[in-house]
Amino acid sequence: MLGRLANLPYLEHCGEPCDEPWAAAKVRDMQSAIFGNGVEFGAFKALHVNELEEWVAKNQPDDFITDLRKRVTPALAEIVGERIWPKLPTNIRRADADTIRQVKALFLSDLLYIVLDSSYGPPAPAGIYSRLLDAYASGHYPCGWIGEYPEGRLVVY
Repeated sequence: MLGRLANLPYLEHCGEPCDEPWAAAKVRDMQSAIFGNGVEFGAFKALHVNELEEWVAKNQPDDFITDLRKRVTPALAEIVGERIWPKLPTNIRRADADTIRQVKALFLSDLLYIVLDSSYGPPAPAGIYSRLLDAYASGHYPCGWIGEYPEGRLVVY
């Protein structure tokens, strides 16, 4: 999965229409995509993280998630720094240190949970992170959800 993540076309099609059946594009720019739906979409993703982590806690050794984070975080941080960060608009890349840290953490968290989610197929709960992977793989940025999960659609920029 790390090899696949390292070679995705991150953000290359942001702002362009996304014709995928799982996608709904309704965001005007990257700043709105990152900061506009942040709290609401972050809470939505957190629900899925909690569900996945609970399943892993019941079905894997106690230190599984901690060990996974230690193993993959350096490679994921490199992906964020080298493949995603340079493609962000200048106003985001030159923001204050706290904002930069938050934006990088947002991407890092998405990638970490894509790895965790991809480590399990059924019987693990189906998660939103496979859809986020689809968005990143299509060159878009996932930034919201419309409708009831799982029938709704991912908002992308």
